[in-house]
Amino acid sequence: MPEQHRKTPDIRIIRCPGCGGKILLLRSKIFKYGCPHCKGIVILSRLHLTVSYVLGFILSLIIAKALQLSVMAAPLWIPIFVLSFVGVAQLAALVISPYEVYRYDAQPPGAIARNLGLFLAIWLGIVVTIMTNGYVLGWLAYLIGSHRDLIESMDLWSMPLGFVNPEFVVRPDKGLVEVIGIVSANSYFWALGLMLVFKFVHSRMRRSRVTELAISGTTVGEEDDGL
Repeated sequence: MPEQHRKTPDIRIIRCPGCGGKILLLRSKIFKYGCPHCKGIVILSRLHLTVSYVLGFILSLIIAKALQLSVMAAPLWIPIFVLSFVGVAQLAALVISPYEVYRYDAQPPGAIARNLGLFLAIWLGIVVTIMTNGYVLGWLAYLIGSHRDLIESMDLWSMPLGFVNPEFVVRPDKGLVEVIGIVSANSYFWALGLMLVFKFVHSRMRRSRVTELAISGTTVGEEDDGL
């Protein structure tokens, strides 16, 4: 009986960003590797991912603008963004290493970095929520309602800047890139308001906690400092 052909494992080689040694990797969904030379833990580079996301997003907007995508064709932008991100990530890897060494002694982010990250997360969440809900409600109003219902469903996208400047009012004839810009600008103020409310509520709760712990004779840990 002839010996059956065995598939060779899919192996790729990366360089450790710490010592430069070669690391043999099997294809898997794990994005944390151990370097056999310097014993460091190699993870995906946060800088490389951030640059790839930002530049990929900008490139996808440029392509959507060139294709003159309307707001009603918003789902077509998703594959454009995915392809833009993959292409930019490949090019960015020529300049920025896609891997970095995980440092156990790295300092935790400060209060400004934590607050900025929280604000950006709220801002992005509002943008995605408004775009998704607005697209679904807009199509429902278009299919089962009237043109007036469609206009009214888009008024939510235009607040609060739409009350001040008519250029920030979303209409079906506007392009997708323009609508994303309008929604992002309006969402900035919503995110800022929610951030201030969160900070106020958190400070009141923390002050109440400090009072209760002071009465009980214990001290407050420093894990809440800077939030």
